[in-house]
Amino acid sequence: MNAKELLNTIQTSTGKEYLDAISLSRKPQFRSITDSVSGFWPEPKKYFSAFLESYQTFKVNKIKPLQICEENLEKLLLPFASKDSFRPQMQGFFVDDTKIVATDAHKLAILPNFTHLADGIYQFNKIVKEPTTSNYIPYSDSRYPDYNSVIPNNPNQKLVNISGLRQILCAAKKYKLYQHTENVANKVIFKIDSEFFAVNGNFLLDVLTLFEQLNQKTVIAKFSEPNRAIIFQSGRVKVLLMTVPLEESEETELLLDFSNFFQEFE
Repeated sequence: MNAKELLNTIQTSTGKEYLDAISLSRKPQFRSITDSVSGFWPEPKKYFSAFLESYQTFKVNKIKPLQICEENLEKLLLPFASKDSFRPQMQGFFVDDTKIVATDAHKLAILPNFTHLADGIYQFNKIVKEPTTSNYIPYSDSRYPDYNSVIPNNPNQKLVNISGLRQILCAAKKYKLYQHTENVANKVIFKIDSEFFAVNGNFLLDVLTLFEQLNQKTVIAKFSEPNRAIIFQSGRVKVLLMTVPLEESEETELLLDFSNFFQEFE
């Protein structure tokens, strides 16, 4: 496809064909289009409508189920560990007799402890990159943060369809669409009942992926006000996801419709 054909496709197509054409136009060989066409960037509502029309055809990679055991902790919890070298005690996970905890201060995962690891703090070698073959490095220079103090008592509950919600988020990530087409903060805005909530879309994907790894089909979402963290829970597995501020100037009309995935919990 040459530049002229691509521009014609953008002007005449809809749905997935339109989204794919926009994605292709961002490649260097088609830069002449964006440089020469005034107002080239698509009108956000058109881009958003094309996404909603086509996202259900998006193919999502299957997740391999994992057991909670020592050898799988890296695959399960690495996304929840801090990458900040100034927080070394959070570059891994905390273990006690009953649970395993990992947090990066934006999201927090609590799993039941089915391992034989001694109580304490462990760092992921993939993060700290110590000259050792061990995946988990004991860390004893500090206390683990008081994670219980940040877990809210949210009174409202919904039952979440994990695979459906993950599909729309994976599609939104591919097409660089969370709130709208020029969003650079990975913010996804959605509505539960009458309230607007905003979270980091990539972080929400981490949460859903963890539950799919644990072979869960649904999860309970506990929520309250938009400025309070949302809790996702299934049995003894609990994940907290911090919300992000929703600015008054943001376009709440362009939001992802999660109504099919957040159902009444009975």
